[in-house]
Amino acid sequence: MMRPLRAAVLGTAFLLLGMTSCRDLPDAAAPSRGLVKDSAGVAVVEIQGGLSGLAVPQMKLRRIYRVGQERSGLDLFRVSGARFLPDGRLVVASAGVPELVIVDQTGRVSRRFGNEGQGPGEFLTITSVHVTEAGTVIAFDDRQGRLTEFDSTGSLLATRSLEASPLASLIPLVASMTGPSLAVYIDNRSLRHLGSLGRDTTPLLRYAAGSSRPDTVSKWPTKVWSFRDVGIGVMRTQVTFSPDLLASGQADRIALADTHAPLVTVLDEAGNMLMRVRWAETPRPVTNADLKAWKDSRAAQLPDDLPDNFRRARLDAPHHHVHPLLVAIALDREGGLWIAPTSLRFRNEQTWIVLDRRGAPQGAVRLPVSSRIMDARRGRLSVLDRDDLDVEVITVFAVDGSGVAGAPDAS
Repeated sequence: MMRPLRAAVLGTAFLLLGMTSCRDLPDAAAPSRGLVKDSAGVAVVEIQGGLSGLAVPQMKLRRIYRVGQERSGLDLFRVSGARFLPDGRLVVASAGVPELVIVDQTGRVSRRFGNEGQGPGEFLTITSVHVTEAGTVIAFDDRQGRLTEFDSTGSLLATRSLEASPLASLIPLVASMTGPSLAVYIDNRSLRHLGSLGRDTTPLLRYAAGSSRPDTVSKWPTKVWSFRDVGIGVMRTQVTFSPDLLASGQADRIALADTHAPLVTVLDEAGNMLMRVRWAETPRPVTNADLKAWKDSRAAQLPDDLPDNFRRARLDAPHHHVHPLLVAIALDREGGLWIAPTSLRFRNEQTWIVLDRRGAPQGAVRLPVSSRIMDARRGRLSVLDRDDLDVEVITVFAVDGSGVAGAPDAS
């Protein structure tokens, strides 16, 4: 999951991605350096000077195919996963369509499996998808609290229940049918007292091999909410510009970060710390102009027939005093860490900094600000965005550069 525990147009924006000069990153009096130290088996990465000053090469992206548009053979509806199989094919899951779709290396839909229902191999929804090194596909149905494993032909292999709270949505970060699984909660639906502000916390849950009941490994802060009277009840609204939890999982590793802290933590499947990446950075204050721009944008998105009391509650909710430092994080299959800092968001582009599995800076990749990285494996990148008609699209790229993704597969 490469999103805050939640998630423009690709088109011409990608024409700018082929530039390779480090000068495309912000100028700095002295380039930042990444210092990697080992502390009791934990890699401690200190980036002196901040992420925005790192002198790293720009990695080129070459588009291979795109799916989701008309005549692509694949209709997407609330994409919840797009992960590469070991042979380079892509498995796609949508929360709004209870099926798994295999896309070959040219972008052609080659197989569909999974149906709507509650029987073996069926789903009410699919909220995350995972791929094992053996090439099997594991999908999680949050509404049924169930992991389901298929081989790449769509044959059902196994199911596993994961006990969860009915008041929150469970998202597995590491999914295994026989070994440990790690998961966090998002979107806690409990209510607090009227007029209060409160920040949720989520446990990092570890499901031991053969068990459906979890143990709590640690606790992490997530969203900040306000609760207001709207006449007919209490409305819960996320506080504007407020902190949130970012989480990503890949194979046997997970990465967690607070959007407002210059720190990313990488853990193994047992919840043990493997790496901490930190840097010095001061958040930018939220100005009146920032708040007005947010309200104007939010007002344009609200339905015209929304009652005035609901509209006011949406637009006049409390706001946090500083902007986030981080937009998103992601792990690739080779153990590399991808970080999207707010300081490297310019106009319609977001620069991602890429570190290898030990934290050494490797390169940078530029993507549209509206896009989300879904997976990175062996020099290929799957990216979710929307086209000119606001339709979800997934673009697969070959990554060419010195980064952790390595050289693209010959396939």
